[in-house]
Amino acid sequence: MRRKRFCRTSLFQNLVIMMVTLMFLGATMDAMAWQRNRARTGPKGKTSSTSITGNRTGNGGYNRNATTTGPQGNTATRSAEGQWDPVTKTWTKDVTTTGPEGQTATRETTGTKTENGYNSNTTVTGPQGNTATRSAEGQWDPVTKTWTKTVTTSGADQ
Repeated sequence: MRRKRFCRTSLFQNLVIMMVTLMFLGATMDAMAWQRNRARTGPKGKTSSTSITGNRTGNGGYNRNATTTGPQGNTATRSAEGQWDPVTKTWTKDVTTTGPEGQTATRETTGTKTENGYNSNTTVTGPQGNTATRSAEGQWDPVTKTWTKTVTTSGADQ
């Protein structure tokens, strides 16, 4: 009488398939996140370093964080997140920057894709709460093959 090895082979094959699938999923998740470190040496041998991390959040979004350390050990950070909505053809981007002494500035941008260009509006708020705005419109003319951009700003100097 012959013994069937079907169950053992099948179990082994399933384990291998499961391991390969998990490795693939892990590699895919890692591919969505990234990190970059950079060091610079300036005059008189003084150095600074920057560490940047980022990842895709799904549904057209991302996060990006950077920390820079200067020659005297002071640090500044910048955090950004953005999102693209393909249904409304709108993107948003929010950025917060914190300086070495804790002062914070923010920038919020919303843009919309139009038939031949885009419209965007940005509001910047400085460390003392002063604000500035920027509105931009870009248009591509396929007949003349020219790009026209109009920018309007208002508010306090940043």
